[in-house]
Amino acid sequence: MHVQGHEDPVLKLAAEIASTCYAASRSSDICFIAVSGDIAYSGSLGEYEAAAPFLQNIKGLIEKEGCPSVEILMVPGNHDCVLIPESKARTIMISNVIANPEIAEDDSVIEACVVAQDNYFKFRNGLTKTIPKINHKLMTEYEFLVAGKVVRFSAVNASWMSRIPEKAGQLIYPANKFREVISEPAELRFVMLHHPLNWYCPDTFHELRTLIRTHATAILSGHEHINHSGEIIETNTGTSLYFEANALQPPEAESVAGFAILQFDLIADPELKNVHQTNY
Repeated sequence: MHVQGHEDPVLKLAAEIASTCYAASRSSDICFIAVSGDIAYSGSLGEYEAAAPFLQNIKGLIEKEGCPSVEILMVPGNHDCVLIPESKARTIMISNVIANPEIAEDDSVIEACVVAQDNYFKFRNGLTKTIPKINHKLMTEYEFLVAGKVVRFSAVNASWMSRIPEKAGQLIYPANKFREVISEPAELRFVMLHHPLNWYCPDTFHELRTLIRTHATAILSGHEHINHSGEIIETNTGTSLYFEANALQPPEAESVAGFAILQFDLIADPELKNVHQTNY
């Protein structure tokens, strides 16, 4: 979304965006508004204050149209971090994490890095009403019972050590710290993370890829502002779906704005062979 203020053009489109969901929402047990990061442009409180009514309006309009339950779920992106002015202490800590990836599991290290996301977490806590089963700064786990089926969202904070500039291949994520969480059984599991897998260092890449592709039904990501989706079939991890999103309001003039509606039917299509995607 990259919201900078109340006058952003995208903020005037809540009714139009909500209306594209009406046909799908009328026949759904629940609707999720899933935001894969970069709600704000620079992580400021003012940007989140501008973004909140926009998302709340979309939610309210879909509920009014007849969907019995609508929830807003999100993960932070690099733009959801306050990185200017630079915190020298945080920069030094991140350099230490890159040099010694094992310290990424230390909660005191994590806390020192996620302080840049304080405004994001205040915003998220105000909009997401479901109480998470796991509420860690690097992993938030939500569980829903939908038509007798367990649906889980694993919200991965991949941007906890984002910097300016962001360099591909340097992000580290302590996937093993949350292995038990992501391994919990569910009929439908979404893993949300802002950065696609190519942005992580080799050790994290292999560990995180194996974990999420083994347990996720679908992986939702953003960051690169290019709409792309498909099915991955691997010998070791089985089958999973991935959906990479456009930015709703991209900061680059050459990027195409957009969003997608995904429909999953666990009753008529329990093996999810016919997931329906509509792009706008």
